[in-house]
Amino acid sequence: MAESFITDDTVAIDATHIEARDQAPAKQEKEKPEPKKRGRKSRTEREAWLEQKQEEEKQKPIFEKEIAAQFSETFHVLRDEMPLNP
Repeated sequence: MAESFITDDTVAIDATHIEARDQAPAKQEKEKPEPKKRGRKSRTEREAWLEQKQEEEKQKPIFEKEIAAQFSETFHVLRDEMPLNP
């Protein structure tokens, strides 16, 4: 102000409250996941897994299935089940 670089009408003071920290926040330790079993699944495990996948595929709506599965559906069924939200 003494050197006329700043005039009275351009002075602005920010009095925003900012929280200060002396230390970084404590880190949260993540639990380590159990290691996955390596190698091939046994025949019984694989058959159970395949059955589970087939059940999940049957439960999906038409538009979440593969396009090849939609070919056998009629136009009216596809139109009725078409999702309206983007």
